[in-house]
Amino acid sequence: MKTRGRHSVALIGSAVVHAVGLLWGMIGFSVPLEIPDLEFELAEVELVDPDAIAGLVGTPEAEAPPQPPATPPTTAPDDTDQKAQEEAERKRLEADAKRLEQEKKEAEEKKKARKERRKERKEQRKNFASQGSNADQLAPPTSTFHLLLVPKKIRRLPFAKTAFSLLEPWPDFDFLVRKGGLDPLQDVDHIVIASPNITNALDTFLAVEYRTSRKKIIRAIERAVATDGQVIEWVDDHGFLRGNPRPADKTKPDRDNRWFVFHPRKKVAMFVREVFLDQILADSAAPVGEAGTAREFVDNLTKLREFAEQQPLSGLQLKVADLSNTVSGLKLPFPAPDLIELTIEAAKAPIMVLKFDFTDIVDAKQFLIYYNETLGEHLRGFQYQITGVTRIYEDIAVTRNETMITLRTELSQAQIELVLDSVVKLTKKATDHADRGRADNKKSG
Repeated sequence: MKTRGRHSVALIGSAVVHAVGLLWGMIGFSVPLEIPDLEFELAEVELVDPDAIAGLVGTPEAEAPPQPPATPPTTAPDDTDQKAQEEAERKRLEADAKRLEQEKKEAEEKKKARKERRKERKEQRKNFASQGSNADQLAPPTSTFHLLLVPKKIRRLPFAKTAFSLLEPWPDFDFLVRKGGLDPLQDVDHIVIASPNITNALDTFLAVEYRTSRKKIIRAIERAVATDGQVIEWVDDHGFLRGNPRPADKTKPDRDNRWFVFHPRKKVAMFVREVFLDQILADSAAPVGEAGTAREFVDNLTKLREFAEQQPLSGLQLKVADLSNTVSGLKLPFPAPDLIELTIEAAKAPIMVLKFDFTDIVDAKQFLIYYNETLGEHLRGFQYQITGVTRIYEDIAVTRNETMITLRTELSQAQIELVLDSVVKLTKKATDHADRGRADNKKSG
């Protein structure tokens, strides 16, 4: 214990001695300094980006405060220019107003015209074929059979080809269409066929108003003539171009003395018997009738279009007079009528009007009895049901006016083809025993 105490005293004493020595050294070697009074001020400091100072990053420019829009310098208005602009604007507005008014007026007129056409067509359909056909005025006066076809109106109808099959029974159709290459649907607008006796091909009168060129019609005739072993020589007779097909063998007689004749001013061509040639070639400037009744039909042919438009909705007109003499050996279950007219509308669902004109009222009533009783009973049989004839029969409206019996109905597309096919068969039957003139030409010699 005593030893530890001695050590502690020695340590404390040594520390005091060293501290006194150090303190003395500091005081002895110190230099007197003057310390001024210090004053402190608070200053606003702006921080600076050192990178910007070093040029490493561009210093963004301070956004300029928004400026009010520049006001254009005001100048005194020019009264003359302002008035001119106002006048031009006024005229433009007036012109626009007039144009709109005109367009509105034209639209109203077109609408009114369409309405009038619909009304007119409705009225025409209501009175369709009521006045009868004038097709007989387009053929020589001795003719009793007259057919007027209007390809112009029916060429786009679905039954057009069936309608033109009506022409097939005539040798002239075979001659010009099959042998000559003439297209009756596309090459012509109107066709007239007439004859005093349809069982005799050499009596047939043919006239067409063609829409193609005269040269094309002539080439078709020449092809047919060559195919038939014949020749034709064309003669220009005061503007009328005419030619008569003859057998190439001069020893053979020419039994068909008909001539092809082209009108000088109209697109009309005829195939006519030699007996009428003088009347056709007569002075066409002469008044109608001056060259005789045979001359009148030629003048009418030059107005064929106007004659067709007397029944503007019609596509087919068939007129047969003196039926008992026209078709020899024809047997009917009722008295033969003096006149038969068949008129068919040029429409997809056409109106058909069939007229019978009898000698007296007694004959007309006999026909009605047959039609209403006997024919009706036959058509109600099963064998006719499948053909649709019964339906047509039931839809027909029948009227009598003195000696005239009128049958009127509207047909569907299938029904009109059925009717036309029946007419074709009847016509073919009537011409089965015809004298085929060209066939005889080949056999003659």
